[in-house]
Amino acid sequence: MTPLLLGLLISSLQAQDVRAWQGLNEGMLLEAYDHNTAQAIDWYKGLLTALPDDDQTHDELSYWLGRAYFESSQPEAAIETLEPLNSPKAEALIQRIRAHLERVISLPIHNSFLNDLGGWRHSWQHGQNGSVSLGAPDDGDPALEWNTIVSDQQEDSIQIFFNPETATPRSFRFSMRSTAFPGYVLPTVHDATGYRFSLVEPILVPKGEWVAIEIRVRDMTPADGGPRLPAGGISGFELRDVTGFHGTDRGDNTLYLGDVVIN
Repeated sequence: MTPLLLGLLISSLQAQDVRAWQGLNEGMLLEAYDHNTAQAIDWYKGLLTALPDDDQTHDELSYWLGRAYFESSQPEAAIETLEPLNSPKAEALIQRIRAHLERVISLPIHNSFLNDLGGWRHSWQHGQNGSVSLGAPDDGDPALEWNTIVSDQQEDSIQIFFNPETATPRSFRFSMRSTAFPGYVLPTVHDATGYRFSLVEPILVPKGEWVAIEIRVRDMTPADGGPRLPAGGISGFELRDVTGFHGTDRGDNTLYLGDVVIN
C-alpha cells in the first residue's frame, strides 16, 4: 500500500473505534511490509469476529479481507467477502477479480458476439460512464454494444485480459461503428509489468458505418514513459473512448464492436 492510500484510510477511520482502527492498521502493515497475506487474512477475520456487526469499521475490514484473499490467490473467497458490501470500491475490486478469472488463456481467439461477450467487459475504473452488452446495430450484425457517456476531458473504456504466461497477442483485428455521433477510440495494451502502450493518435469511428481496424502491438508506443516494447507479456487490451478529448460532441453515444480476431 502506498503512503498516500494509508494516509487516506487513516483519515477516514480517525473518528471510529480506536482499537478497531489499530487492528486494521496492523493487518495492512502485515500485507504491505511483511508480504504475509495469510497472516493478514487471519488477523482481519479475528477482528471481524470480535467486532459487533454495526461497528463502523466492519465494512472497511471486510474490504481489506477480500483484498487479502485475492492477493493470496483465493478469488472465490474474495468475491464472497466483497459482495455484501455496498460500496463502489468493493464493486470495482469484484469486477477486477472477475476479469482476472475470465482472462484469455490461449490464442488465437475470434469474438463473434453471437452468444457471449467473450471476455470483454466494461472498465471498473469508469463504472458510471458506460456499460456493455450483446446487441446489434441497424444492419443486424451481432456485436458488442458499448453504451457510453461523452463528457469534457473524461474517457471510458472496455477491456479484455490475458494470461501473459500463455497468451501473448501480436495483433488485433476488429470492426467498429458509432451511433449518435462520431467517436474517437485509443487502443491501448498493458504489459505484465504495469506499463501502457498506445497508438500515437486515436482512431475515428464514423457514425452509421463500419470501419475495419487492424493494430499490431509492435506499432504501439509507450504511454507512460516506460520501455520501448512491452515486457513480460501482454496482460490486457483496452479500447478507450477519448471523444471527450478529441471530438466536439457530448452526451450519450453507442459504439459497436464486431468480429474481433486476436492473434
